[in-house]
Amino acid sequence: GEFDKMTVDKEQAVLQYMEVTGLTSEELAKQALRAVEWNLERAVQSFFTDGPPTAAAAAPQPGAAPRWGSGDFSPDNTPGGLRRRMREAADGGGGSGAGPTAGPAVDVDPAPNGQGGPELGWGEWLTELLTYPFQLVGSIGTGLFHIVWAFFRSFAPGGVAFGMPPHGEMTKLLQQSGLVTPTSRVEGNLLEAANAAKRELKFLLLVLHSPGNPDSERFLCETYADPDFAAFVGSNLLVWAEADTDVRGAKMCSDLRVRSMPHLAIVTLVNGQMQIVWQHGGFIAATPLLEKLIEIMEVYQAALSAEQAERTQRDMDRLIREQQEEEFEASLQADREKQAKKQAEADAIAAAAAAEEARIQSELDAADARQRDLEAKRAALPPPPAAGFSGPVARLRFKFPNGQQTDRSFPIESTTVAQLYDYVDVQDCGVSPDFSLFRNAPRRVEILAGGSLAEDPGRVREQTLAEAGFVAGNERIMVQDNAV
Repeated sequence: GEFDKMTVDKEQAVLQYMEVTGLTSEELAKQALRAVEWNLERAVQSFFTDGPPTAAAAAPQPGAAPRWGSGDFSPDNTPGGLRRRMREAADGGGGSGAGPTAGPAVDVDPAPNGQGGPELGWGEWLTELLTYPFQLVGSIGTGLFHIVWAFFRSFAPGGVAFGMPPHGEMTKLLQQSGLVTPTSRVEGNLLEAANAAKRELKFLLLVLHSPGNPDSERFLCETYADPDFAAFVGSNLLVWAEADTDVRGAKMCSDLRVRSMPHLAIVTLVNGQMQIVWQHGGFIAATPLLEKLIEIMEVYQAALSAEQAERTQRDMDRLIREQQEEEFEASLQADREKQAKKQAEADAIAAAAAAEEARIQSELDAADARQRDLEAKRAALPPPPAAGFSGPVARLRFKFPNGQQTDRSFPIESTTVAQLYDYVDVQDCGVSPDFSLFRNAPRRVEILAGGSLAEDPGRVREQTLAEAGFVAGNERIMVQDNAV
């Protein structure tokens, strides 16, 4: 039903969230998805901007700040930390330069170990606590401004249609300029882009820009379309770009508290989780950006190499397991075939033995039946005529194929042809049950073909010898074995 489908969809969302982010706790994954009403894309985006969820996660407390690219709280990633970095840059520290209209450019570099920068003093913590409500209101106002600005721009003449493809404005602008851009751009939402980066073990460059912003247009034309930059990024990174006029771009700008355009970020795999490890706001030229990207890649390439080695080892282990399973299955199949062959041979021997036993038993039964038949025939034969018998008598001499001869007298008026055959049948003269009798005089005439077991359509065997043409006197009868 609908409830079952909803449950399955949530389970799939949990699995996808864990796959993209590298989170191993199912409960923490469910907690992160419940916080955004099971919106997978928002949950992944929140993971990158606010860091992974924790078991003790609850409603934001005063003074809390988002975690960018690390599993623990990093003071340097708070708005106050950004201000300190800006002040240090202005005092002569590092920095990336500033755009003409977008304000100072800011780099945010979470520590590679995800632990952030130095501890804050009590005074700085108190300042953060007092200024946090204003920072929160400013962040919300910035997000609302991006969304409202995108909405009204969709109605402006020549403006950009609300919800157009992520890279549309950038591509249109660069095509009009005839410039070449990186070929490794990823279409789709941030979840799909992060999934592609994790699958291919590449760094993911996020580019947020604002149409009409001078620094954004300058970045697109001078930096993003720089041949060296395009070639390097096309070979080493994946690119995901959005304009703040797009719903997803506006949401990302709000989540990252973007204040300068363009806004860049690097996402990569750290300790099994996809994390934002560097951010920059404002214009930056191709050469310093390339230097920064190379620096970041040198720092985090070891993690990708370790992941690649782990994947290779897992693939090798899987191949070895599959090979072992195939060999084991082949061995089992060979054993089964061997056992089946033995069983077939045993069954054949048993069947042959049973058939032989049945044959022998059949022969024994046939012999017993034959013996009983002969005994019955012997008992039914009439005795020879006694001395002084006055009726006509035929004195017959039977000659068998083996040369034996027997003599017997039969009253021709009371003896039947069948009894004549029975007499021959009970003689132990080497003749099979299938035989024929022939009269030898006056010419060779068959009395009854087929012997005692043959059919008698003419009812000859029921005839008496007189009816069969016998007369008193001597006569020779030839016995022919039909089975020979």
